[in-house]
Amino acid sequence: MLLGTTTDGAPLELNPDDLTTHGVIVGMTGSGKTGLGIILLEEVLAAGVPTLIIDPKGDMGNLAGEDVTIYTPGSTAGVPLNVIGS
Repeated sequence: MLLGTTTDGAPLELNPDDLTTHGVIVGMTGSGKTGLGIILLEEVLAAGVPTLIIDPKGDMGNLAGEDVTIYTPGSTAGVPLNVIGS
């Protein structure tokens, strides 16, 4: 899977089979985290890799090409989820 290029112009590639463990994307505002997340998730979902996506802003819900359950802590927009308790 070609993700783009490195700062020196070399191709940046990942094998979806390598993405079967934990991962996290962190960075400053505007650094491209959502774009990278979308590319990675599209590829692993297409490869059939089971995926748990934690997305506090709700940007990833539009990627659902399969049956998914969206849990929404503190909201009724999806399946409400109480992570703290009453």
